[in-house]
Amino acid sequence: MNIPRYLTITELGKTIAGMSPNTTRRYLKEMEASPRYKHAALYLNLETVRYSTLCFFDYLYYRAKLIDKNLSKFVPDYDPAQAARLLGEEYGKSNN
Repeated sequence: MNIPRYLTITELGKTIAGMSPNTTRRYLKEMEASPRYKHAALYLNLETVRYSTLCFFDYLYYRAKLIDKNLSKFVPDYDPAQAARLLGEEYGKSNN
């Protein structure tokens, strides 16, 4: 299945993690506060706001480390190619 690059809040929560829109919004606020995703997280359109699927998945993957002040020092820089690979691996596991 092909996952779009940018999704709305509702689509993002359902597609990637199966979470409610409120939880997705909370995680997106945390993600936007992180300097790691300052350049790649948001796509603005005249009608809707969409968020990067890869950034959101990457944030979910590293969230526990990013929240911890000491562990956040050891999280690698955001790399879209690595996030795509991780997303493919996780998505492949869940569909088998």
